[in-house]
Amino acid sequence: PTAEQPVAAGAFRRPGTAGLILCGGRSSRMGVDKAALRFPGGTLLERSLARMLQVADVVALSLADGQRPGPLPPGVLTVADREANQGPLWGLAEGFRCLHGRVRRAIVMPVDMPFFTPHWMAGLADGLEGGAPPWRACLYRFQGFANALTAAYDLALLPKLERLLAEQRRRPIFLSEGEPTR
Repeated sequence: PTAEQPVAAGAFRRPGTAGLILCGGRSSRMGVDKAALRFPGGTLLERSLARMLQVADVVALSLADGQRPGPLPPGVLTVADREANQGPLWGLAEGFRCLHGRVRRAIVMPVDMPFFTPHWMAGLADGLEGGAPPWRACLYRFQGFANALTAAYDLALLPKLERLLAEQRRRPIFLSEGEPTR
C-alpha cells in the first residue's frame, strides 16, 4: 500500500506470530546505540516496534547486557544476550528461548531497518505457510542475497539453533541450511 491508500486496522496481524527485534549489537561502526538513533517517526527502536506490533501477537527485544531501551509498550518482552559480542546468533537464541511455547513462529528483524514495513513482515510470516514438508524459514532476499536476520522462522528450530551455538557455528544463515526454506 502507498501512503495514499488507507490500511484497515489489523490488516497485517498474523495470529500465532511473534516479532523479535535484534537491538543488542555493538554499533561499532556507528559509535552509538543504533536503537536510540532518531529517525522520522521516532527512534529506530520506536519505529521498529510500532511496525512489528501491527503484525505480531507478542514482541521481544533482544538487547545487549546492560542496554536500557527506555519505556516500552505494555507486553513487550526483553531478553539479554548471555554472551556479549559473539554475534547476532546469540540474540536470536535468547529471543527464540523467550518466545518458544508462546507462538509457533517469529519474524526477526534488526533494529536498524527503518524501511521494513508491516507489509513485508506479514509477507515473511505468510511465507512459512503451506509446503510439503512445511517451510521452516522464509528469508528476505535483496539483490540475490538472502538475509537470515530479516526473516521468519518456525520456532521448532530452537534445538538446531542451540546446536549451532554449541558447535561455534555462528553465521545466521546456518539456521536455514538444510531446512525447507523460502
